Amino acid sequence: MDVLEKVELTSLKLTNKSYVTDELKEFHNDLIFSFKIDEQPGYTYCLLLAVLYKTWAVFLIIF
Repeated sequence: MDVLEKVELTSLKLTNKSYVTDELKEFHNDLIFSFKIDEQPGYTYCLLLAVLYKTWAVFLIIF
């Protein structure tokens, strides 16, 4: 069975938690979502990185 089929998507909520320190907030941000999976609490973490390379800005999203 696919994991997404077990997640109650209506329970998906953005939390106000963050694990990025103040010194890294200039180029990093994170999102933490809570949800229910098989009637149990679950969390997912998304880390966003901004990387400057010469005149390009690259944004990476890591789940």
